Amino acid sequence: MRNFNRSLWLETTPITSYETFRGELKTDVAVIGGGIVGITTAYLLKKAGVRVTLLESNRICEGNTANTTAKITSLHDVFYTKITENYGKDSAAQYGLANEKAIRKIREIIEENKIECDFKEQINVIYTLLEENLPMLHEEVRIARSIGLPARFIEESSLPFDIKGGVCFDNQAQFHPRKYLLALAKKIEGEECHIFENSRVVNLENEDKGYKVITKEGTVYASNVVVATHFPIFDRYGLYFTKMHAERSYALGLTAPDFPLDGMYKSYENPARSFRTQEVNGQQYIILGGEGHRTGEKDNTQECYNNLFEYAKVVYDGKFDLHFKWSAQDMIPLDDIPYIGQYGKNTEGLYVATGFKKWGMSNSMVAAMIITDEIMGKINEHRDIFSARRFDLAPSIMELGGNVKEATKNIIAARLNNTTKTLEDLKIGEGTHIIYNGEKVGAYKDEEGKIYIVDIVCKHLGCELHFNDAEKSWDCPCHGSRYTIRGEIIEAPTTEPIKFIQL
Repeated sequence: MRNFNRSLWLETTPITSYETFRGELKTDVAVIGGGIVGITTAYLLKKAGVRVTLLESNRICEGNTANTTAKITSLHDVFYTKITENYGKDSAAQYGLANEKAIRKIREIIEENKIECDFKEQINVIYTLLEENLPMLHEEVRIARSIGLPARFIEESSLPFDIKGGVCFDNQAQFHPRKYLLALAKKIEGEECHIFENSRVVNLENEDKGYKVITKEGTVYASNVVVATHFPIFDRYGLYFTKMHAERSYALGLTAPDFPLDGMYKSYENPARSFRTQEVNGQQYIILGGEGHRTGEKDNTQECYNNLFEYAKVVYDGKFDLHFKWSAQDMIPLDDIPYIGQYGKNTEGLYVATGFKKWGMSNSMVAAMIITDEIMGKINEHRDIFSARRFDLAPSIMELGGNVKEATKNIIAARLNNTTKTLEDLKIGEGTHIIYNGEKVGAYKDEEGKIYIVDIVCKHLGCELHFNDAEKSWDCPCHGSRYTIRGEIIEAPTTEPIKFIQL
């Protein structure tokens, strides 16, 4: 299998080159983060007549937005049964109808701006291979239909194997996320609105009637701030590090003859398997996804790609070619509902959008619409179910305990010299903890024998980093911060690199 990890979306779109922010600037709204939430929110705010400045730490749309499977849907696993049990039917309706509205809004923006992004209406299906799961799927259809969602039960599919049945939502969609967002970003620039790349935000301070957003090379003064950094980077306001954990999942981009799909599919059983197609430049690709796990927990992440590859061999009888492989990271909230709206108590003018649990395409638009309405002084009818202050811990107390336990375990582990390995024990291609100069560090030896050593204490909250052999990165199992083999930041919530130790 090829070792080059880069998504179909990145490989088929140009690199962006917005300026780095330097100096000082006053604006109405500062948006931190240049993924789908940040760009969509900035676009809607500009349309509403607001001066907006977007600050991205690297390049826009190159993070998790560029590593999605890009399903625009309100069918988020078998979920409406759960949300009805935990919060009631009205809350389930709020969630589902907000996501349906988001699908229509994305379609409207694409049509209004004539964006060529391979947008296509599709069905979305959660299917089962087991007879015993049929009652659960039938119940999901019943509840979804009762709250006005386009649900039906199916017994056959265009998948290359038989299914027992599935929940099907009509009038869902798929697209090329970078084609869509890069076009949308061009609509933001100008008229006192700005996008800045390579402009990492390192701090936030309260100002009279607003906030001071501090980057490495400048300061933005804003009346309102939207934190759209996937995992929120400011811990002191909302304690989101107790309310979420990070999970990774994997995808292959394949071509296979004579295996047409009529929609988007995901299995109900685990290990999860996800299917959809995407045509790019006349070539039809199959995107096969799955193999999710908590970030930093799996010793051999390359095995996840291998498992998908072996599964593809079985499903497509070995008649396929592999073109792309990539992975993504998702934030899993306590009760599986995103946190959207005011960041925390006593944080007027500071907003957050996070915790989309692998369904960020539609939920990002939900977030953008809710936050835009809040800033414009309007009440969004769907805001309550997404509010981080909604909180009823009862359905989530075990998950909360698990998050705290995991963080505590890894904070303690970072301070223990619980390895006997040394530089001499390090194998070609291996990344692991070793003892070097009497201290526990992280070390990786590349294929040419060069060794890279870093501190293995995450700069976010001090958890122990684990090596990700599929992506060649150091990952935090507590809250999902990720670093390169040289200690540079790949992914928030950390705002500081770890120390690179010269041999």
